[in-house]
Amino acid sequence: MEVEKNHHELIVVEHHFVHDGKSVTVLLNEIGSIYSRLLSNDVCDLPPLGIQMVDFAAWQQNYIKSDLYTEGLAYWKKKLEDYRYLSFPNDFGEPSFKSYSGECIDTAIPENLYEKILHFARSNKTSFFIVMLSAFKVFLNKYSSEIDLTIGSSVANRRMVEFGKLIGMCVNTIALRTKLNTSASFLEFMDPDHPNLKLLFRVYKFFVI
Repeated sequence: MEVEKNHHELIVVEHHFVHDGKSVTVLLNEIGSIYSRLLSNDVCDLPPLGIQMVDFAAWQQNYIKSDLYTEGLAYWKKKLEDYRYLSFPNDFGEPSFKSYSGECIDTAIPENLYEKILHFARSNKTSFFIVMLSAFKVFLNKYSSEIDLTIGSSVANRRMVEFGKLIGMCVNTIALRTKLNTSASFLEFMDPDHPNLKLLFRVYKFFVI
């Protein structure tokens, strides 16, 4: 779209299910590569992909038929056995009719706080994600008094390097269920040798599509 002379903007309109977040990076990199080549009058051909989304779909279908899938399904049935919804205090009572209407509230961590959290994570040989996940679990515990917590987390689901350049919906979701030890310190809770964190990294093996 031409905004003014020598100023154009590209607008992409699509359904949210067309591709995942990882694909956005791939798409922007490809657009940037093509645009740079157009400016220099080079050929705009991108290197051909070794596989396509149809191959990813075929991989999923084969996975569903595998022993690993059966093992993973049994794992999740056991892991989520006796699961119950979190009893979290509400500001208002539940309406008689649920509309599922809501709002999305965005917030940003100040850069200096982000740097402190990142430094804290590195100093304790863990990741930014683990620090934030651990803090979120402590937050939920403080407000609900629940120690059995299950949190959903999205994963890229691109375990094979060949899937890295695909544009499509590869993302999956896993349920991270842990039982808090309220007598443990925050550092002990984040310990890389903590059984809950060992489990967190091990469950990537057991995706249920």
